[in-house]
Order: sequence, then structure tokens, then C-alpha cells
Amino acid sequence: MDGKESREGGLDLEALLLDIGFAQEEIESAVYELDQYREIPGTTLQRYLRRIFSAVGEEGRPALLRGIIAGTAFRLAILKAVQEDLEIREEVAREMNFDHKR
Repeated sequence: MDGKESREGGLDLEALLLDIGFAQEEIESAVYELDQYREIPGTTLQRYLRRIFSAVGEEGRPALLRGIIAGTAFRLAILKAVQEDLEIREEVAREMNFDHKR
């Protein structure tokens, strides 16, 4: 492990963020704030994102957009890896059942 991989072999986002200079408190604050939108009655993720966009200002919008795109890419990569893992497990299970029937 190079410090940016979790024990499970995936990306350790917290370690990566610490490595590029974010403080632990900044990370915890951002995670806490992101979790809070769920507790506001009637707030959806879309409404919450609009609130963030309005608070960022023009100069911060490009960085925020890149962050959203990067986050989406991470999520898609994780979903793909999970799907591939499930497919491998299903194939192994089929092969094991085939061997037992012989």
C-alpha cells in the first residue's frame, strides 16, 4: 500500500486528501456538512447542490464543477469494480455447482 489505498485495496480518499494538504478537521467538517442536508425537511440533493453553487461564487464554480465530475468518476469506477466482483463470484458459484453435478 502506498498510503492511498485502503486495506481492501481500494482508494483511501481520506489518506489522499490528507496527502495533498487538507487538514483532518477540514475533511471532517465537509463530511459532516454533506451529511446534514438529509436532516433538513424537504431538502433534496439537488436543492442542496443549488445552495452550494450559490454560496461558492463565480471564481469557485470551475473548481466545484471539476470536483463533482471527479466524484462522479470515482463513483462510477467503484460501481464498475463492484459489478465485476459480483460477476466473478457468480461465475465461480456456477463452476462450483457444475463440478458438483459431475
